[in-house]
Amino acid sequence: MRRVLTTLSLLLLASIILAGGILLGTESGLRWSVRQLESATHGTLHVGSVQGRLLGGIRVRNLRYRDPHTELRIEYLRLRWQPRALLQRQLRIVSLEASGISLQQKGEKKAQGTFQGFSLPLTLRLERASLTRLRYQKEENEPLLLHEIHLRGSFRQTTLTLQQLEISMPQGELQAEGRLETVAELPFDITSSWHWNAPPDAPVG
Repeated sequence: MRRVLTTLSLLLLASIILAGGILLGTESGLRWSVRQLESATHGTLHVGSVQGRLLGGIRVRNLRYRDPHTELRIEYLRLRWQPRALLQRQLRIVSLEASGISLQQKGEKKAQGTFQGFSLPLTLRLERASLTRLRYQKEENEPLLLHEIHLRGSFRQTTLTLQQLEISMPQGELQAEGRLETVAELPFDITSSWHWNAPPDAPVG
């Protein structure tokens, strides 16, 4: 009897490991996870198509999130991360690329309480992020258009470190680097530079 129980336990453990490997290491496992996520959000989140695997690179097309106050659309998103870094309590994102990003806010949200600070349970490291063709609009106001955002940095406990922030928009370009503490007072030490693109009909001199 003991031998039978031992054999059944080993078979159960092997099945769990196999199921976990299929879920995390295959594209079918990734698609199944996305379907579960869509179902859990009751239509708030919709993903047009997804490729890759959870333990590696992920490519998403036509992602849409919608609730009564916010509508977010992303035409294309590609994420590469390093799962082994989790063993060192790090979320290491090797690269993040996204294009065709549209964010629209509608109506007024309930007022939030006073900011008391924010910290992460692990260290976030972003080695490279590139976002292109961004559009932000609040209610019926004139939309804000951005050509590109390039970002590199880290977030450890309450310290947000910007190693690189470059924003390109029709009006000009912004570059910044520095640190921000996500505590109640929000102290920061950031240096920035701005280049303004004068309109074609602007006077010279």
